[in-house]
Amino acid sequence: MSRRALPEIIEIESDEGRRSIVTPGLRLTFHWDGDRWSHRLEANSAPVAFCLARSIEAGPGEDDPAHIASPVYQHLAFQRGGSGVQALLVGQAGARHDSAAFTVREEAEGVIVEADVASRCRSSEPAPCCAYVVAAAPGDLRDAGPDRIVWELAAPAAGRLVFESATTPAPPARVTLAESGRRATHVQADAIVVAGAATRRLGYRWRWTVSPHRAGPEAAAR
Repeated sequence: MSRRALPEIIEIESDEGRRSIVTPGLRLTFHWDGDRWSHRLEANSAPVAFCLARSIEAGPGEDDPAHIASPVYQHLAFQRGGSGVQALLVGQAGARHDSAAFTVREEAEGVIVEADVASRCRSSEPAPCCAYVVAAAPGDLRDAGPDRIVWELAAPAAGRLVFESATTPAPPARVTLAESGRRATHVQADAIVVAGAATRRLGYRWRWTVSPHRAGPEAAAR
């Protein structure tokens, strides 16, 4: 494994089939799944990295955009900008071309992962969406609206997780929620279709704040 330190306590880690942007409280990890990059958010405050949310991907070989939950990313690179450390991704599914920039930054209230996604496709194709499985039970939910969903999670990863719309410029993305068993929830951000636009944009962000009173021993030592 190689690790490259960056200012503001954000690092990049590389391993075979896996690359991550890492902060003391959260890591954004990309996994190579044979023909595309999937990704997940993992809490670093637990003794072992705990998956908070993972992207929902199409099955191997699927290339019909109508049946793909999330954009397809086949190429990944990292860069550091004024707003934080970025993961830049591009890919293609059928005639649809997808791209995204995931920006990770540390702020006083926690870690923010902001995604700016663009899909260029025929107007007859469905608008893109970005879907995830979240490790949250129905009782963890604190707020749910068309632009923001909030959970309060207990151990092993204790903290506040927020999923919200962040599209700039307008129109904003919609965020939706559905239960998926006792310890999992499905969420997704959907682009708002603009008539006549070949490129469809959506933006969303994750916010993760470790609970100082319920965090594991590693977080308490930081």
